[in-house]
Amino acid sequence: MTTLKFNFPEELTIYEVAHIHNELKVYFESNDEVALDLSQIEELDSAGIQLIYKALHQLNKENKPLATFSISEVVKKKFCILGLSLPVQVHEE
Repeated sequence: MTTLKFNFPEELTIYEVAHIHNELKVYFESNDEVALDLSQIEELDSAGIQLIYKALHQLNKENKPLATFSISEVVKKKFCILGLSLPVQVHEE
């Protein structure tokens, strides 16, 4: 069974977060196992960071398997600057 990947957009800022949050909610409800691709994100603000962190927290809370997780260098750096750890295995692309 192939897991459908959820691709985040290049920009994950306050202007996109509400829309992406709704898409993620539907994606999580529709899939028993998830694959998140954050490798294309080039612009990220605090709203985007909150969305990513909440999504990962939700996966842990629901004990939902994460098939793959790819992350951009921008996201990795922002989380590092804030002292936040990603509770998943990271595949850099």
